[in-house]
Amino acid sequence: MAQKPGRNPLKRPKDERQGIALLDAVHLAMPQFPLGEEFEAELPGELADLFNEWRDRRPVRAGPAWGGR
Repeated sequence: MAQKPGRNPLKRPKDERQGIALLDAVHLAMPQFPLGEEFEAELPGELADLFNEWRDRRPVRAGPAWGGR
């Protein structure tokens, strides 16, 4: 939405933050929905560059809280 030509320019930063927050949430808390090559291959062309930018700076997923010794 943030890059859509007819989009209100004042709403673009919010749209971008929401998109990044959604990708972060799925990546960090929903590992059953992998955001790997298969997901990327199904993205429409206009989203591929935005996804690649996110992928290059995505947050690191923490290991399990129960951890081993």
